[in-house]
Amino acid sequence: MSYGTGQIGPFLLTYWDQVGVSRTLAFPVAPAQISVKYAHEFQESSVLGLGQTAFRGGDQLAELSFSSFFPRDYDRTLVDTWAYSSPESLKSPQEFERIIHEIRQVGKPSRLTIGGTYFNADVMIRTFDVEHRGGEPGDVYFTITFKKHRTLTVKKTDPKQGTSSGSERPPSAPAPKTHTVVSGDTLWALAKRYLGNGAKYMEIYNLNTGVIGKDPNLIRPGQVLKLPPSAATGAPSVAGAK
Repeated sequence: MSYGTGQIGPFLLTYWDQVGVSRTLAFPVAPAQISVKYAHEFQESSVLGLGQTAFRGGDQLAELSFSSFFPRDYDRTLVDTWAYSSPESLKSPQEFERIIHEIRQVGKPSRLTIGGTYFNADVMIRTFDVEHRGGEPGDVYFTITFKKHRTLTVKKTDPKQGTSSGSERPPSAPAPKTHTVVSGDTLWALAKRYLGNGAKYMEIYNLNTGVIGKDPNLIRPGQVLKLPPSAATGAPSVAGAK
């Protein structure tokens, strides 16, 4: 699709140079027309039983291009008013060429603004074709194509924390300490071994009433008894320990 430019302008390209300084290039001669290409935006997804399926989204501006020239001699009747009023913008054709090539080498998005329109977007220079015509020495004709740039944001995750949405998994509770009863064990002896005081035997009993039953003085070999969290690691059971 093409549009006549009429009174459109200026055509300004804000870019980063090789040392990281932001600069603005004004195209000195407004093009006679602008060519715009639109593309349909599709999202692809694999659907079970259907294979790869495309879902259409909205239209998006794909490319914008125009043709003009960099004049050797500047004439107020040809040069864009904004550019003519800014002497630093009136560069030689060779300098304009150098800047365009520098922008492409730097590889960062530039901001293209077209006065008199709503176009103000980040772009990348896709192609830049130059022509030197006989009979017009010094003038450099060109066609330039811009592709609209879209920034993609990638969310990084810490491998140590996994790929969850951000909430950390609480630490797992430590496995409870246990003791397997052997012949000769008593709760008093176990309390003395693990808790440092035989008189604390009821702490062990209260954790194991379902295993021991109603009589704390009666424990049987093979029973697995839970120990209080404060229990120290004891030596292996010794038959007959009191």
